[in-house]
Amino acid sequence: MKAIYDNRVYDVVEASVELTLQTATGESFDVEYDDKRLVVDPTDSEVADADNLAEHYGIDEGAARLLRCMLRGDTSVGQWSDWRSQRKRFEDAAKPPSPSA
Repeated sequence: MKAIYDNRVYDVVEASVELTLQTATGESFDVEYDDKRLVVDPTDSEVADADNLAEHYGIDEGAARLLRCMLRGDTSVGQWSDWRSQRKRFEDAAKPPSPSA
């Protein structure tokens, strides 16, 4: 489950008396449910507006722009998936060959 806190997307680690959120680097912190900066189970559009979208998903800013378009419904999931596949093939082709043992 995702949550947005202070306009940044986080993974929800635990939900008990407080909500425990985790950053992309694995740091956890607790937030009270009545904190006005907290959005639990955000919509795709709210996730798209997060300031740290690229960092959270481990993608560059170009990919983040396209992910935002998909999350907002401007492009389809299929278009996003096709773009990611093409980009992966391009990145793999650009890697230097590994030295043989």
